Amino acid sequence: MALPFESGNRPLLRVVLVQGDGESELILAVHHSIGDGVSAIFLVRDLLKFMEGYELEELPPRSALEDLVPTPPAAPTNQLQPSPIKSSGVNEDHAVRPEGMRDGFDDSP
Repeated sequence: MALPFESGNRPLLRVVLVQGDGESELILAVHHSIGDGVSAIFLVRDLLKFMEGYELEELPPRSALEDLVPTPPAAPTNQLQPSPIKSSGVNEDHAVRPEGMRDGFDDSP
C-alpha cells in the first residue's frame, strides 16, 4: 500500500482488509485517474451497504466519451495559404525585450 502507483501499470485500485478480534479495517488506495476522494467515499458507502444486506440499485449505463464530445469538423481541403508577414520596420537587433527573453522564448526555468 505504501508504494506509489506507477503510470500505465495496474491495478489502479488497491484494497487491504485487516481483520481483528472485535473489529476490522478496510484500507483503500485509489489512483486519481479512476476516481477522486468523493468517488472513494461512494465506494465505501456502497460496500458498507452491501455488507449490511441492503439491495444496491443498478446504475444506468454511461454514455461513451465519443457520444458526449462532438467530433470536430474536418478541415477544408482548399485552405488558403497564409500571406507572408510584412516587416514592421523594426530592426530586430535593437528591439527591446524583457530581461531573459531571446527570440520570443523565455529561457527561465
